[in-house]
Amino acid sequence: MIQGHDVVMTSARIISFSENIKNLNFPVYLDFKQLAGYGALDHVFYPYLFSYIPAIIYILTNNINLSIKMYIVFIVVLMYYIIYLSVNTIYKNKRTTIIALIIYCLSFYNMWNIYIRASFCEMIAVSFIPLLTAGIYNLINDENKESDKNHYIIIAFTGIL
Repeated sequence: MIQGHDVVMTSARIISFSENIKNLNFPVYLDFKQLAGYGALDHVFYPYLFSYIPAIIYILTNNINLSIKMYIVFIVVLMYYIIYLSVNTIYKNKRTTIIALIIYCLSFYNMWNIYIRASFCEMIAVSFIPLLTAGIYNLINDENKESDKNHYIIIAFTGIL
């Protein structure tokens, strides 16, 4: 079993999401498993867009540990991709991008969130901050205002919220 501060709540959210998906309740707003069946609105405080991924994995495998582990892999790959894209957009230098990627993704804060806190929703939200930074950088410095890179801000806020 995966250990961490938020792993019980994350497991409950995944199971609740999977039951709501099975019952065709879209979008999922309430977690009816919590608070003696009255439900909790914890999805307001955590980004729930990416909570569908472990819920679908849980539906397919019926194994909460496997779904959480695959969720962690997804988050880490997403984090690597976003930091690579963001730093490469700003600096346009491969070496700088790789160094920033290693420093950001292997930082104490990220390792703490994975192994001690098990705060996966926070990891997803924090992984979109470099994309927001790259979007603001493009908005200020890009001469081509019709560029696809100007959508970085919208994507970043969608991932954060």
